Amino acid sequence: MPWPPRQSKARWRSEGLSLGLLSLAISAILTSCSARDPVYDGPFILENGRRCRADAPAPGVFTESAEALGIDFVHEGFSSEFAGLPLQDFPAAAIVDLDGDGALDLLFGNSFTEDTLYLTGGRGPLGFEKSTRPSTLEFPSTRALVVADLDGDYDRDLVTTNGEQLFVVESLGGGSFAPERELRVAAQDQGYRFLTFALALGDIDLDGSLDLAVGNQFERVGLDGKELPGRELLFRGGVGLTFTEETTWLPKRPVDDLTFLVSLVDLDGDLDLEFHEVNDARFLWQFGIDIADYPGLEPLQGDRLYRNRRMEGGGATLFEDISKDSGAGAAVAGMGGAIADYSGDGLPDIFLTAMRKDSNVLLENVGGLRFEDRTDAAGADTLTPAHDVAWGALFFDADADGRLDLFVTHGFLEGSDPDDRLNRDDQSNVLLRNVDGSRFEDATAAAGLVTRDWGRTPVVGDLDRDGFPDLVVSNADGPPRVYLNGCDDRPWLTVRLVGAAPNTDAIGAHITAESPDGSRQLRIIQGGGEGLFGATATEAYFAFPRGTESVRLSVRFPRGTTVTYDAVPTRRLARIAEPVQ
Repeated sequence: MPWPPRQSKARWRSEGLSLGLLSLAISAILTSCSARDPVYDGPFILENGRRCRADAPAPGVFTESAEALGIDFVHEGFSSEFAGLPLQDFPAAAIVDLDGDGALDLLFGNSFTEDTLYLTGGRGPLGFEKSTRPSTLEFPSTRALVVADLDGDYDRDLVTTNGEQLFVVESLGGGSFAPERELRVAAQDQGYRFLTFALALGDIDLDGSLDLAVGNQFERVGLDGKELPGRELLFRGGVGLTFTEETTWLPKRPVDDLTFLVSLVDLDGDLDLEFHEVNDARFLWQFGIDIADYPGLEPLQGDRLYRNRRMEGGGATLFEDISKDSGAGAAVAGMGGAIADYSGDGLPDIFLTAMRKDSNVLLENVGGLRFEDRTDAAGADTLTPAHDVAWGALFFDADADGRLDLFVTHGFLEGSDPDDRLNRDDQSNVLLRNVDGSRFEDATAAAGLVTRDWGRTPVVGDLDRDGFPDLVVSNADGPPRVYLNGCDDRPWLTVRLVGAAPNTDAIGAHITAESPDGSRQLRIIQGGGEGLFGATATEAYFAFPRGTESVRLSVRFPRGTTVTYDAVPTRRLARIAEPVQ
């Protein structure tokens, strides 16, 4: 597997962060590193991080750097060819190493044209060069995407949707891709049409291959059929980027859901992956459905959590609906969300976004697949008269204090008439700082993240390899924001896993770092299913108290193999390969 080439040891300094000086600072990152070469130790590889850029602010303070980096992509939210179409709210994005050089690249999907790539191509971190992903479709459009090595060749492939079709796109290496191959759904051959927003990858049946979960907003039969909430779809991964539909793994519902986001995450620590949906709750009568026809069905459908019974022997219906009993079935106008252990107790928690007059919802995992609403107690609701529609969200440690903070995008929502403004046009995204593992405080202004964009899709990754995760926000009908995080000398550790083929990204792995003081941090490698419409980097980012020179690192790979390393030095990038069985 390719790994970053050794860099020269040039040093540099600058006196300011104007756009010109920032450009010089960024270019210098491409050739700067610390004084010692990487240490190689069999399946465990350590590499030093890059030096902080000159005059970098403290971690948790972000510098918008898209122009300085040459990121000139603009999402086209309104069609110039088809007048009268409503705003296309789907600016898909990903941070991922697409060309195999060890540095993170950027991928942006567009609504009416081909995807745009910014590849580093061996030039080092931030050495972006623009290209496109050619499409064979008459009307190319990417509304949502996930990225992972699907065939075990160490090149990352794509699964995308244009809203009505699913596509598998094979990587040819070096950031180039084969033509799209449509992934057909059995119901499509019966005349069904789907409106798809949500994709996630994970090894549902623990056979080593990545499976695909698909969430749909609507479904109907034919062009003139009645629109109803859309069923969710599952596909079992196989050899050579093949997928076999296994929707019967999910229990059949009399009425399905308006799904914006699906996630595949082990929520109870038993190894197999639960299936979580963020749904836009609406009363069934709004679809002409008489609740009297479905005894026991709630009139207002909400989020859904399915327990994976694989470790109990499974069965034809692999998943069991525990939405009500688990406390995870929040009935709000849900759109985006994130799953991570914000409280530091080793259990993944759930956050989902909504729109007023509902609230965002923070669900703390209290064990045994039970969740309790901590939204108000934690101060996690970002919806206010000034921020009335929330979209994507992510947990990440923005300020490097060892606790996961919460970033939430906000933005204008258009009605069917472009002149009918449903809500505010000037909403800012919000960063909530995790104060003590139980409550948050607004840190947006101090972090330099106040905007007036139509924010949708947040993704995170350490673009400059200084150890502090950076943030990219893809916006509807506008350019993205590329925020470089601040940097200083406090300890950090980045972990990139190499799983057994074909899941070489080790999607589904749990990584725990333990500091000498006994505190623990959990990170989970996910294949989409967080944020909204996109994919964050498949890496784990940790930060530790000052003076922490080494930590204990434990990795549980997707199929259960666990490795533990003592005295892992901080301020390093660690690559850990799954042991051969």
